[in-house]
Amino acid sequence: MFMIGALIIAIAASAISIKTLVGYTEMRSVYKILISLLIVSAWFAPVIVSVTRFFAYVSDVGYFLFGIVFLLLILLLLRDFLWFFAYETAKLIKSPYAAALNPSDVRMLNLANLYTVALTFLLGFYALYEGIKLPAVKEVTLASPALKREYTLVQLSDLHINRTIPPERIEKLVEKVNALEPDVILLTGDIGDDKVEAVGPQMAALEELQSKYGIFAVFGNHEFYNGLMPWQFKFGKMGWSALFNYGL
Repeated sequence: MFMIGALIIAIAASAISIKTLVGYTEMRSVYKILISLLIVSAWFAPVIVSVTRFFAYVSDVGYFLFGIVFLLLILLLLRDFLWFFAYETAKLIKSPYAAALNPSDVRMLNLANLYTVALTFLLGFYALYEGIKLPAVKEVTLASPALKREYTLVQLSDLHINRTIPPERIEKLVEKVNALEPDVILLTGDIGDDKVEAVGPQMAALEELQSKYGIFAVFGNHEFYNGLMPWQFKFGKMGWSALFNYGL
């Protein structure tokens, strides 16, 4: 059901994006075909990556393009809603700007598409930067009468370690965490996003995490996707304690 739903969404999103971007223009047919193929390929990138992920650059580019077309669809829908609302409002109040806001003006549509695509890539590259930079430390203070002294807990979540991530990036993260001298480290899901055997160097770097009283991990959906038992065995081999909510 999940795959069928994802397929329907990908087809519908591709159709909307293609129709909006090239369906009303006088662009040459060859360019329309190329743009359409790029959009469809980007929406199906997760499927393509799943069978070609041993090529690191294919995976990186595929997921980036998937993020781009997702942002593009959201911006196109939001833009058209606001545009239509502004146009209908201008007509209702008999504003002189109504003619300039007419959505059927192909020249205006082409200009709006250009700005929307430019904004999409700007947001996409910003999101990419935020995704690959070293995470900032956010401090949260929790108080409880049950605690006899102060403890430092470090929580890491959604690292999504896969074969395309340079081990050096993991090493820098580990150095930053260890510098905090944590009493306990908590890894709260989606630590791994690949087959265990494919991320040996990355997990070797993560294994350098150090805490006084142990490292505790729970599993996210991406560990399930890539094999729960191998990941559970890997965590145990690294000396981590895997937690399960069997009682809930």
